[in-house]
Amino acid sequence: MVGNLIPSDPQSFLAPIHRWLQSFTTYSPQSITVEFYLTFINGCSEHHLGKLLKYLENLHIKGMAVKVICHYENEDLDMKEWGKDLCMALRIPIELVEIN
Repeated sequence: MVGNLIPSDPQSFLAPIHRWLQSFTTYSPQSITVEFYLTFINGCSEHHLGKLLKYLENLHIKGMAVKVICHYENEDLDMKEWGKDLCMALRIPIELVEIN
């Protein structure tokens, strides 16, 4: 995901992504990597994105190699903190990558 995550209906916006992920995982992939290049997330979107991340966490607990990479601009402390919060809230390997 790239940019600002501020859809008017985040549940409907993220539903196709969640359906695709569920369909993809029926093929028993060895691993999955999700990358974020976000500059802003509104509260409602964060809630629904959290559900998607919990699904990934469950896959990880079941043995799939799941990795999340959060890219943030070097001066964007909010997105850096969001990535750190994910590290604390989820049992998934999360890599924080500063970009210039």
